Amino acid sequence: MARPQRDLSPDSLIGHFGLEIRTFRNDAGLSQTQLADALGCTGQWVGAVELADKGPSEAFALDLDTYFQTNGSFHRLWKTIKRASQRSATPAWFKPWIPIEQKAKILKTWQPLVVPGLLQTPAYARAILQSKPGITQSELEKQVTARIERQQLLVAENPPLLWAILDESVLWRSVGSEEIMRHQLAALIEATAVNHVTVQVVPKERTGTAGLSGPFVIATMDGGPDIVYLDDAAEGRVASNSSEATEVLNWYDSVRADALPAQASVDLVSKVRQDRWMRL
Repeated sequence: MARPQRDLSPDSLIGHFGLEIRTFRNDAGLSQTQLADALGCTGQWVGAVELADKGPSEAFALDLDTYFQTNGSFHRLWKTIKRASQRSATPAWFKPWIPIEQKAKILKTWQPLVVPGLLQTPAYARAILQSKPGITQSELEKQVTARIERQQLLVAENPPLLWAILDESVLWRSVGSEEIMRHQLAALIEATAVNHVTVQVVPKERTGTAGLSGPFVIATMDGGPDIVYLDDAAEGRVASNSSEATEVLNWYDSVRADALPAQASVDLVSKVRQDRWMRL
């Protein structure tokens, strides 16, 4: 089977997947129903994937490889579709940060407004992303999926250290609903159960202003210079200039000096969750 071109859109790749199914099915002299019976699915499902009305699942791709003995070709195409879908759901200005984030040994982030993307629940992420003017439901779901799938790096075999500092206002700010906030703060607490994730909170009583310049992430690379991601209302940018990175590191150190210790921060998250978001 010919490899798809890397620059094809997700929809074109899904169409290519459907064409390959139809080619192999016709060569084997099978109807859609006969193939569906062999794979344990429905003829309607096979037809929908062949016509690109539905995207293939990973299990379906693996079953096709097993049935047609294609040595993983369908599964490789499925993975290409998945990567293309992630790229299409990621804003162009954020794409340069993705490989940096994935290769970082340490990620240090300051977030004065919302929970960091790597620690967001799907419902919390959806509530934030759906506020973007003009976003369609399809685009919203793709962006939520892409954001949540980024979190896989935290459960990888050698995950980076994540040091996240939040302003206390993040814990009190209503995003979506009380239920969403209950689950989000519970997820924050749960995230700290592993030794490579630390969450600290700057309490509202602290009057330091270093963090008022906005959110940022610092990626410490293995044997390389620190790289910084700076966010604003419209978009973000990657900054690898050493002087700029040094300045942001100084901001981070200043903000962290105002933050509560790790356990006291978790206790505060738990208290806010109970006092603010567990009300009936």
